[in-house]
Amino acid sequence: GCHVSYKFGQVSVDEAARVDYSGTCGNLAAAVGVFALEEGLVPLNSSSSDSNSSSRNSSNSSDSSPDGGSVAVRVWEANRGGEIVVHVRVDARTGLPLVHGPARIPGVVQTGAPVRVEFVRPGPKGGGSVLPTGNPTDVL
Repeated sequence: GCHVSYKFGQVSVDEAARVDYSGTCGNLAAAVGVFALEEGLVPLNSSSSDSNSSSRNSSNSSDSSPDGGSVAVRVWEANRGGEIVVHVRVDARTGLPLVHGPARIPGVVQTGAPVRVEFVRPGPKGGGSVLPTGNPTDVL
């Protein structure tokens, strides 16, 4: 099961009182995992630790931290009816998410601790292709 549930709504700026719940946002999904740890919604001593998870890829250096490792927060993404696993690096002393780190996001001045978002069985609600046309590349 999942630790927390998340529902994304995009508010329209050109249509009064319209909120679109059909999509999702990876950046906000990452924030859900961090928030869940900061608010104590996910116990750090649970089986959510990546070091206890069979899904951990030990060859991926971004998944391990010299501080406290990373915690896998399982999130139910209500918009598409699917699961997201948010891998958050934590401080060994406090158990809180790390803030500082080498990760860069284009357009953001500072670096920060990496957060990896894993969409389990990605795709549209009800099945179908992840790619709108079904093709990895289309020539227009």
